[in-house]
Amino acid sequence: MHKCSVYEAKTRLAALIKQVQNGERITITVGGDPVADLVPSERRVVEQARVAISAIKALRNGSIDKIAFNKMRVSGRR
Repeated sequence: MHKCSVYEAKTRLAALIKQVQNGERITITVGGDPVADLVPSERRVVEQARVAISAIKALRNGSIDKIAFNKMRVSGRR
């Protein structure tokens, strides 16, 4: 988890949003005290879980090979 001040969050919002898109949680602080959290959207997390479950099922059924599965797994970690 990353912490940043309100000023830093204001000046670096686009970069912080990219970090959140990659699954990171960011706590915004005022005077060192946490006041807000930037977290991935619940809908996005649910969709990522659905895709992962589908990939695992496809791997078990033999629909995709391990190389394709590993590419999907790595792309989900960005």
